[in-house]
Amino acid sequence: MPTPEQTPSRQVRVPQRPPARDASELVTDLINTVTSATKEGKLHWRATENSANAEHPRYEVDLDSGNLEVGSMDDDGITPFDLRIFSPGPDYKLLDVISGRDDREYNEAIGELYELARRNSRGVDRAVTSILAELERLRRS
Repeated sequence: MPTPEQTPSRQVRVPQRPPARDASELVTDLINTVTSATKEGKLHWRATENSANAEHPRYEVDLDSGNLEVGSMDDDGITPFDLRIFSPGPDYKLLDVISGRDDREYNEAIGELYELARRNSRGVDRAVTSILAELERLRRS
């Protein structure tokens, strides 16, 4: 039986894969994509059931692939903010919380998303657009 020194070495060829994206890249992409989709009117946010009557509710959007929830971590409508990711299905399970508490860039981005979700859920932009159109009609008459 040959000793380990006498055994020819074999190289195993591992197929090349694209480098995995790190978690911070995924989080940044998620926040940016959700923000863009909200600005484009493709996502429709609503106050969460358990905070709908709160002065500063959390907001959620349902997707086939899961549920997202954005809010102020202290429930006061101001910094710091967080984005929560839930599994899909009727019994949503919390998968992760992206917190802006210790990361200024995340906090600013999630804060912008929170404001967009608030305006979206309340129909603020539709109302302002309608008011502006009515005022323009009145001005012309």
